[in-house]
Amino acid sequence: MSDNVAHALSGAAGGIISMALTYPLITVSSRLQVQKDNKAVEAYKGGRDAIMKIIRIEGISGLYSGVNSAIFGIALTNGVYYYFYEWTKAVFEKSARPKRPISIKESMLSGAIAGALTAIITNPIWVVNTRMTTRKDSLDESIKSESSAKQVKQMKAKRLGTISTVLKIIEEDGIMAFWQGVKPALILVINPIIQYTAYEQLKVQLEKIKKLGSLDFFLLGAVSKLIATSLTYPYIVIKSRMQLRQSSKESSRYNSVMDGVRKIIQNEGVNGLYKGITYKLLQSVLTAAFLFMYKEAFFAYSVFAFALASDDKIFAVRTALVIKARAPARWYATETTGSTSGLRLSFVLPHQAIYKNVEVQQVNIAATSGDMGILASHVPSIEQLKPGVIEVIENANTTKKFFVSGGFAIINPNSSLDINAVEAFPLEEFSPEAIRANLAEAQRTVTSGPSEEERNIAKVEVEVLESLQSALGK
Repeated sequence: MSDNVAHALSGAAGGIISMALTYPLITVSSRLQVQKDNKAVEAYKGGRDAIMKIIRIEGISGLYSGVNSAIFGIALTNGVYYYFYEWTKAVFEKSARPKRPISIKESMLSGAIAGALTAIITNPIWVVNTRMTTRKDSLDESIKSESSAKQVKQMKAKRLGTISTVLKIIEEDGIMAFWQGVKPALILVINPIIQYTAYEQLKVQLEKIKKLGSLDFFLLGAVSKLIATSLTYPYIVIKSRMQLRQSSKESSRYNSVMDGVRKIIQNEGVNGLYKGITYKLLQSVLTAAFLFMYKEAFFAYSVFAFALASDDKIFAVRTALVIKARAPARWYATETTGSTSGLRLSFVLPHQAIYKNVEVQQVNIAATSGDMGILASHVPSIEQLKPGVIEVIENANTTKKFFVSGGFAIINPNSSLDINAVEAFPLEEFSPEAIRANLAEAQRTVTSGPSEEERNIAKVEVEVLESLQSALGK
């Protein structure tokens, strides 16, 4: 399984969640960005005023104008970006002589390549989204004080869906309108370059001090995005305005990025380049924070899902190195027939069933939320397993222990338990001496490995081996 695909899927999933949580802030900042006439009665005087007027005129749903296209767009954008970013980064790592982590320059170049491809591929989605979010097709549109009531009615009626907006753009502006604003979008490639470079470098430094958790990824994402957006905001304003149909007046039409900058300064002052920046910064920081937090979590789920589908063992520890010579397996249970009154256990690997609907007394698992014992009639739950021991107490006289590198336990409401793992081995089959030797080697690789990929794999091995060593010491 390619890590590029796992990064793409996890980035897309994280982007969907972060976009859904922060979309009202996008609506507010986008409308402020494209507002040229600040003197009209219905003009937005600021973020709070925009929120109140949107709700009054359009209802709560107005804050979510274009959310469908945005969620699709962010999923595609993040998926494409992460795929090409990780792919480019891997190329640099493999070509490095001698083997070493990629440099800041290579990291920025990876971001530039990924960002440029993403901007070109996804620009049509953001043209549609900008027009749906701002409820404007052209920069000439504005709400005048003398016709505000009529404009309000038109605003309420003007709620085109995604498909209708696409068809309207094709009919009135032509296919090439979907790439309006692509030039400032390409310039804005520097935004994720700055963001991801800052994120990666801060992450590397923090990992030397502590083991990072969800809150750390949240804060890293927030800080890196704050830096990037603060530096590139004027281009974001230009891009939003160029994605609308351009004005019929030469004095208001943006012929290029620099022409747009010049005309905004001339007509609106320098402040015009920073309209909506407060809410955009808040939205960007929160979106990036949620994105990185959820992406790191979803990445582990993506790798595990691919491992289940393909029987990929790389996520698990290289078990063959630490396990004793194995005799033919004698620990597979048969299916129980008839009625049961205890806990019914199904414990399966990708191509094997250790227990299949077998009645047991109790099962103890090592979950990421904490160690827990499961009996019949346990509260339903879904638990992610961490590297550790699963203890199956079949009855008062028989207990079996298995070491798993990860997986999921699903506690059903009908007193049944389903455990899915990539690999599981009886605890007694492991060699303590081999574990100690391989743990020392993995720890050396973590600190001095030639590539980031090898160091990341070594980190997984260290976690698994330390858990295994702890289990054998009990």
